[in-house]
Amino acid sequence: AGATRLRVSGGEPLLEPGLLEVLSIATTLGFETIQLETNAVVASQPGVAERLRQAGVSDALVSVHGASSAAADPVYGRSGAHEASMEGALALQKAGVRLIARTPLSADILEELPHIPSALHEAGLEIPTWWLRPLIRSPRSTFDPSSMPPLTQLGAAIRDAGFAAREVGMSVEIDDELGLPLCLFAGDNQSLRGLQRHPNRSRQDTHQKAAACTSCVASGDCPGQPIRYADLHGPWEVTPFERIPQALVARSSRPETYVI
Repeated sequence: AGATRLRVSGGEPLLEPGLLEVLSIATTLGFETIQLETNAVVASQPGVAERLRQAGVSDALVSVHGASSAAADPVYGRSGAHEASMEGALALQKAGVRLIARTPLSADILEELPHIPSALHEAGLEIPTWWLRPLIRSPRSTFDPSSMPPLTQLGAAIRDAGFAAREVGMSVEIDDELGLPLCLFAGDNQSLRGLQRHPNRSRQDTHQKAAACTSCVASGDCPGQPIRYADLHGPWEVTPFERIPQALVARSSRPETYVI
């Protein structure tokens, strides 16, 4: 199919005994970019990061669940995990692997978000891009409805996180597999520019649109409101765009990236 990029995810792929063999096969097949989704904890062990780089890993999408051990360790479920994750990310960086940070936007982490960019910077990590990922319900995992914040809080947290990231030279992308309503970011051009495009996703069964959406000039590019969030927190108060924001014009001109 001409694919040149491969993303290896899990679970935690570093727990897979045959991972290095899989990576070596991918390199032999000609993948130019091999991105590993990981919490980087195992990469803190001696030699692991170097072996991953030698096997072909070019990029690591590192999960970051907080700015400190106090905030992040409860997510991992064990003490010391956050520190090991940061050490693993540093080891990957030293081995020549490019880093991207990614943070899932659960309700309990929103207040922590603005502190994460400076914490990564102070840890010596060179991370040019930070992905923020709104939660989607996966049938493969236990679901806690309280982890989904109201859209108003989510939008404000993303905006504040963007301000904090730019202070340390980090750009923000919203890994919007969920499909957020575009007017959630009305007046926030930075967040609109950072929304990753998923134009080929069907939203008929997962989203709904309000009557006010019919007058919005961006309605055709907007998925509407996630039904799951509306069921939990009530409907989002739509603010129709009267003119297409320039940030959306730039976003629409970017092709969707296909990754195997």
